[in-house]
Amino acid sequence: MMVSVIVSSYGMERIRDTHQALDSLLRSHDADSEVLVVIDRNEELSADLEKHYGGRVKILISETKGLSNARNLGVEKSLGEIVAFMDDDAVACPGWIQSIRKAFAENPSADAATGRIEPEWMEPGLDWLPRPLYWIISCTYMDMPAGEEARTVIGTNMAFRKRKFLEIGGFHKKLGAVQKWKKRDGKWISKTGLVGEERDLCIRLLNSGGKIVYSREMAVKHKVYGFRLIMKNILERSYWEGYSKGLIAKMYSGAALSTERDYLFHLAKESPGRGPLPRRVRQFATLCFTVMAVGFGYLRFRISGHHTQE
Repeated sequence: MMVSVIVSSYGMERIRDTHQALDSLLRSHDADSEVLVVIDRNEELSADLEKHYGGRVKILISETKGLSNARNLGVEKSLGEIVAFMDDDAVACPGWIQSIRKAFAENPSADAATGRIEPEWMEPGLDWLPRPLYWIISCTYMDMPAGEEARTVIGTNMAFRKRKFLEIGGFHKKLGAVQKWKKRDGKWISKTGLVGEERDLCIRLLNSGGKIVYSREMAVKHKVYGFRLIMKNILERSYWEGYSKGLIAKMYSGAALSTERDYLFHLAKESPGRGPLPRRVRQFATLCFTVMAVGFGYLRFRISGHHTQE
């Protein structure tokens, strides 16, 4: 069972992270796997990747910008029966590719698989973020038993049977269009837009009778830098999450967001946690402001959103 791993990258700002991501994948690379990196047209980035990884990874140039377009191109050019995805600022745990193969071998009826995404805090004191909000940093925010069926995946750690992926049309080109970090005047800023491409894909997969399984062995670590937890960036990410869910609710019936409703009930029961009072106050305030930002984004789309399915 051949596994094709697809990583998307877009610039030199995070080239060290990109190197570490590819290095981690190559450590579990075997004769029945391949690694593809899809990038925007960028001569400096192309030259760097060719210098360090030429012959060991396939380097693809996406003429159309956007995460979904890059991922779809990677699938189109892949050779594997299974297509897997990992972010360029994540690190695969040992044996990750083998764990993907095992997840599908043990679940022949599964069309997709996902697993643990643990945060790798890159600066001291970042672990204050409440775990139910780990989706903001693309990490696992709720525990699941191994082998249990899941209703969605997180893009940092996901895999699909290529046949099924192509059958349901791949990632929606309007979702995941722009979500990048750029360094400007010495500060990291986010350029965010519509997200939710993984959720949309999973809704179509499940509606077609497909099945997603969860594997605890299929694990990666996702780097979290301090700039991601600045309140402005948290609220922007939350707003676009809500806005994108408004679009998904329009595209499908309300039942499509049952996972999100279950999550909100879970969040409502969540306590601020333990620790010093300032830490608990910060956690509680972040939970409240995040929910409000998601709600505002959702309502903003429902009232005035103009995006369509095309």
